[in-house]
Amino acid sequence: MDIESQFQSGTLRAYFAENAAQGKGLPVWIYYSQWIYWPPLLLDSLGVGPLVSLKIVYCGLLLTCCAGCYRLLKLHSDGPQAVLGTLLFVTSNYVIGEIFQRSAYAEFFSVAMLPFLLCALNGVLRHGGTAKMAAVVLFSAVMILSHPLSFMNSGYAVVAYGVYVGLRWQLPARRFLTLCALLLLALAITAFYWLPAVVETRFVLGAEGVPTPLRETFLTIPSYFRFHSILSLGFVLTLCLIAGGVGLLVRSPAREARVVRSSWPLVAGMLIYLYLTLPISEPLYAHISFLASNLWVWRVLFPLTLLAVIFIVSNYRWLPRQLRKDALLDAIAVLAVLQATVFVLFYTVSDISIRRVPIGHIEGELAKEERRLEGFGIDEYLPQPRLLPRPETPCPSVRTVAPAGLRETSFVIEKNDIDRCIHLPRYWNTRYLASIDGEELPVLADPDDEVLLVPEDRSGMVTVRFGRPDYVRFSDYLSAASAIVLLLFIAWSLLRGHRVKASVDTG
Repeated sequence: MDIESQFQSGTLRAYFAENAAQGKGLPVWIYYSQWIYWPPLLLDSLGVGPLVSLKIVYCGLLLTCCAGCYRLLKLHSDGPQAVLGTLLFVTSNYVIGEIFQRSAYAEFFSVAMLPFLLCALNGVLRHGGTAKMAAVVLFSAVMILSHPLSFMNSGYAVVAYGVYVGLRWQLPARRFLTLCALLLLALAITAFYWLPAVVETRFVLGAEGVPTPLRETFLTIPSYFRFHSILSLGFVLTLCLIAGGVGLLVRSPAREARVVRSSWPLVAGMLIYLYLTLPISEPLYAHISFLASNLWVWRVLFPLTLLAVIFIVSNYRWLPRQLRKDALLDAIAVLAVLQATVFVLFYTVSDISIRRVPIGHIEGELAKEERRLEGFGIDEYLPQPRLLPRPETPCPSVRTVAPAGLRETSFVIEKNDIDRCIHLPRYWNTRYLASIDGEELPVLADPDDEVLLVPEDRSGMVTVRFGRPDYVRFSDYLSAASAIVLLLFIAWSLLRGHRVKASVDTG
């Protein structure tokens, strides 16, 4: 609803959630994707209703994810095995729970593209081609612009799958250099979005606004066998994964040693994800801030699930013959569907409803956080005063000025106020600039961690506005230049292909 109001006013690149916190304007859209709301916004404009529109897009993403998973698994198996693997994937607890229990829309929008990214990665490593290279850049960019943390979490899966493909088909190392260049290009194209957010992460409270401490989100080995929980792979997938691992270790013949070795990167990737969800990895999160920004460590369960399905399907032939019978596979498929159905009905049967909900009910009952001034969703976007310098001498007095605008506010400092600090009670992050008559005004903090402006014996018109620091402008230029490079590369490749075809025809 906030994006809709800004979109209708012509704001295509929002920064503040203008309707949140009683109009104090949280800078949530710096850190959270806004473009993912355009598809449901389009449906809502046709009269479908906001919640129903969101559910329709969820279903579309689920079907899209299924199509990508099937296409990926088809690269490593026959059709029936790919169908079974896709079914195991989509009915696993975390994947189905991502929609029906967590309702993590931005996250699911991003990870739904992961199977397509791995498909394109496979094509680049094995065959090359402009279309496949462009697809790697495109799907990587969509994942980043939807939910950067999900792209970061998928990094281990991308590496594990890439090494698996390289070993399986004995590919030269230079193919991986091409892949690295494409991923760097995707990062450069999306730099306008993620780079300022990464730079400014240290300026906000971050995880301090989250109700659940990071250490309380770790899993245990027994928790993976609590098949009623979203934080597990599910009974059917876990059973198939164990059977696939035993089959690989016990039944694979020595003459297939190279093929067997190619599966170990997948195993390593799964073990890394497992390690990241266990308490023993807490020191790693304590020293790597990017990992700690996950807030909930079990977010890595989605790429873990996808790696598990790839492992099962690619090692299907090592299963005992009795486990490969059609009747048993049909039974596994039915059990997987039954498990997912019970899971959805047990947890969130109300989410299946497509009843239209009035806007007034959404605003009054479902979007209560817009009226809150503190707590989860707000506190983490407060400025981080501990990183701001302190006044050299304590302020003799402080005058509070209430901001008048969402993006800019102005007020006058009289000569009799030049020794008073100015306190701005606003939920701004550090991307604001202060000036007095055009000259920069220092932004400081007092011992109580309140943000202050210090006049420094100057009077005049003070302007505090949402600024564009140099690194923001650099990010924009980098993205624009990288997009031009991608377009020129595609145009050059198409032109070269046309010339080759013309020379063959004339020859």
